[in-house]
Amino acid sequence: MKNSEKIRIELSQLAASVLGKGSATARCIRQWERSWILERKIEVGHQGRHSKIKSLFNDEGVLLAVREAINETKAEMLTSEVIARAVRGYLCSEKAGDVVQAALDQVDFHSSNGVTGNATISSRTARRWLAKLGFEYKNIKKGVYIDGHE
Repeated sequence: MKNSEKIRIELSQLAASVLGKGSATARCIRQWERSWILERKIEVGHQGRHSKIKSLFNDEGVLLAVREAINETKAEMLTSEVIARAVRGYLCSEKAGDVVQAALDQVDFHSSNGVTGNATISSRTARRWLAKLGFEYKNIKKGVYIDGHE
């Protein structure tokens, strides 16, 4: 084994241990490094994404409806229920009806998921989507700062 290869292995193991991971993560780090050097890209993991399961989260119209709801709602009034309502509104709209129906026709959505009736999302699903978009739950506190900022 070359000296440079030993250094790569040691560095990847060190990086993995800092993250609290083991040798499998170290191998992934080396693979990502090679991929970045050769192709200038790092593959996105597909864990938890079964090829036969479709998500409305991947629909551009649904994401646009979510982003519009976020932009139109004051921060203190933004809840997962607001997001769920926006998605329901989009799914009930005429322009989305055809897109959703085509997606449901491609996958036997009703029998595979046990869902009947209109496609919609729950408040809990909206919270998961907000987390995927990088939002996190926080209590908003109002007050006067000691240094004079309000």
